[in-house]
Amino acid sequence: MAGVNEKEQGIFDFDSGNLDGYENLQREQEQRLQSVRKKSGLPVGRWVELMIKGHAGCIVGKLELRSYPNANDARGELELQINKIAIKPADIESCVMLDDQDI
Repeated sequence: MAGVNEKEQGIFDFDSGNLDGYENLQREQEQRLQSVRKKSGLPVGRWVELMIKGHAGCIVGKLELRSYPNANDARGELELQINKIAIKPADIESCVMLDDQDI
């Protein structure tokens, strides 16, 4: 039984009929990313141009999760990063998603 503070971990489910458990894990992580995008309104996993409070100028990079949020705890604050800079949604002043052509 998982403890209250433990992060939910992806599972390699070889009994699903899919012999590639890694493919199952990737699909599960993409579903979680889509859920985070929908709940937060942020283009996590995409290339963006960000303005961050207390940081001069724009930062261009891929907006990523520092860790996958626990699906059972909606109160947990989202931990993000761009170019290895840790940020929280409240730190973001503006966010523009870039097209592949802009990169």
